[in-house]
Amino acid sequence: MKLDTIIFDLDDTLLNFRESEKICFRSTMQHFGIPENKIDVSLFAILSKRRWKLYTDGNCNFSDALHGRFIDYAKEKDIVLNAKDTDDYFENQLSFSAILFPDVIPSLEQLKQKSYRLYLATNGVTSTQNAKLRESGLLNFFDDVFISESIGFCKPSKEYFEYMQKRISNFSPKNTLMVGDSLITDIPLATRNNVKACRINRFNEGNPDNVLYDYEISDLNEIFNLLDKINN
Repeated sequence: MKLDTIIFDLDDTLLNFRESEKICFRSTMQHFGIPENKIDVSLFAILSKRRWKLYTDGNCNFSDALHGRFIDYAKEKDIVLNAKDTDDYFENQLSFSAILFPDVIPSLEQLKQKSYRLYLATNGVTSTQNAKLRESGLLNFFDDVFISESIGFCKPSKEYFEYMQKRISNFSPKNTLMVGDSLITDIPLATRNNVKACRINRFNEGNPDNVLYDYEISDLNEIFNLLDKINN
């Protein structure tokens, strides 16, 4: 049976979130008057990933993940921040920072021409993710978009997958490919539900925990050879 459905992650799969995060975090700190010697983009990225993992593992709620990263950062840097106000400003900055990887639009256009059904599955703030999709011109490529805050569950939970499954017409795991960068959200969402998993490894990172997946690509241009291989 031919694979005809592709579910994409958004951040660091289609959009260069790492670059946006750097720019928006720095502008946020400057907005709140944090001195330059207290601005550490790399530290914030680590603390943010840690909080998101707590959230995706079910060990904190959504607002704790968002606000907690700034609470953690303020503690580490011995500064005073209102976590909610800081996060609100940061998310608003992210809404206007949608940095496309150069291979994305041409690849999606070609996939649509080939009649693949395209969906988007992302963890994040609904208003931020929707704004990024509009800003980047990506929205019209997808038959549906699944955002964790709107659903009430996040990748890779069973509930998130069940929600998607109900919304995708004539859904069949055998006909579906999940493409994403995250070994803790995107890949498990697929492999736990008998969907083929393709890791997109744009930053040439390792796999220290030996997470299993079916395929790996480094950019979207490689997906066409992969699809030919799967379908032939």
